[in-house]
Amino acid sequence: MNYYSCALVADILLQGHLYITRNYFAFYS
Repeated sequence: MNYYSCALVADILLQGHLYITRNYFAFYS
């Protein structure tokens, strides 16, 4: 796996984590 693929996967995971966290706080606020 090259650097670009690793960076892309890391970015997708980060975006997904932020999305889930926002939904979590919105749901429990």
